[in-house]
Amino acid sequence: PKSRPIEKRYLLPDGRSAWGRLHLVALATEDSGTLVIAQVEDITERKRAEAQLVRQATFDALTGLPNRSESMRRLRDTLETDRANGEMTAVFFCDLDRLKLVNDTHGHAVGDVYIREVSRRIRDSVRDGDIVGRLSGDEFVVVVQGIGSPTEALGLAGRIVDAVREPLHLAGERFSPSLSLGIAYSGGMSTTADDLLAEADSAM
Repeated sequence: PKSRPIEKRYLLPDGRSAWGRLHLVALATEDSGTLVIAQVEDITERKRAEAQLVRQATFDALTGLPNRSESMRRLRDTLETDRANGEMTAVFFCDLDRLKLVNDTHGHAVGDVYIREVSRRIRDSVRDGDIVGRLSGDEFVVVVQGIGSPTEALGLAGRIVDAVREPLHLAGERFSPSLSLGIAYSGGMSTTADDLLAEADSAM
């Protein structure tokens, strides 16, 4: 009988790795022994295409940040973890000011670079374990796990706002980005990810 195929990574002689699909077939021989035939199918390209589809479904193509659905999934996971540990989650709703004016005046190509630079500044301002996601064109979310106090959250928010506010030079022009930011904190067991994000939006 043929065994169930096994997918695994293989190390090639030149140091590269490849994905293989291993098929095994056991055959009975005349002397009552068993002969096993193994076949390895190269599925590296298929695995690469699958990974690309997953990335397209969960990450924003322009900034490389988690998209809205992936950000909300991570926020739900963070809330669950913090509740179990008796800790508080902070959510920052960030809105990039005057993006439409940048696009209308300088074109979407410049606007895209503008967004990428702002997203990098936000990401560089937070802690390693914090989550930064892009919700829509000019909206971002920051999920802060295990926040110690509102004072700590305010300090982090201040760092984000100050980092974004630094002058930005693009296409021979000087820009002065700015960010509107609202904060919400997880409360009782009834707080959901959607509720928390809506509260942060209202606070902004």
